[in-house]
Amino acid sequence: MFELSGKTALVTGAGSGIGAAIAQLFAKAGAFVGVIDKDTEAAQATTKLIQEEGFKASSHGLDVTEDGACQSMVGDFQDHHGKVDVLVNNAGIGHVGTLLQTEGADLDRMYATNVRGVFNMIKASLPDMIGAGQGNIINLASIGGVVAVRIALLTAPRNLLSSASPNVWLLTTPKKASAATASVRDAWKPLL
Repeated sequence: MFELSGKTALVTGAGSGIGAAIAQLFAKAGAFVGVIDKDTEAAQATTKLIQEEGFKASSHGLDVTEDGACQSMVGDFQDHHGKVDVLVNNAGIGHVGTLLQTEGADLDRMYATNVRGVFNMIKASLPDMIGAGQGNIINLASIGGVVAVRIALLTAPRNLLSSASPNVWLLTTPKKASAATASVRDAWKPLL
């Protein structure tokens, strides 16, 4: 295991699933973890699990689509814990449906969380990292935005930042190029 003693980490979408697992892992590695989720009760539940195991965490109900709320939450975290060493942008949503079944509001909702939410959290955390001369930002993304799958065109906005952020990590499941090429060729018909 890796060592994060004396470090702080913010993990979005940490109320369940992969985000909760990352928050727990980082806490076990020694970090003080800010458990962030739009579902405040879920964030509190993950925080309670971490604390019951003897590790340190705080819960934060936050909608990452709201820029001012992100700035405020990160500022409060820094006031109480001094810094942000690691930011994990895990919060994300999807939509299941064909292109013809999807409304513009569905796309707007996904863009707001999957792209704008990442932007908001980076913008709120990055000045402190630059000032400290160190920090790590990890953006998680769905393979659906990298490899054409039935809903790839609806999940792709989450991955727009991967090509625009050379110093930011993108964690996703790699696929062979030949599989991606075959999928791209057949992707349009099921979407209509």
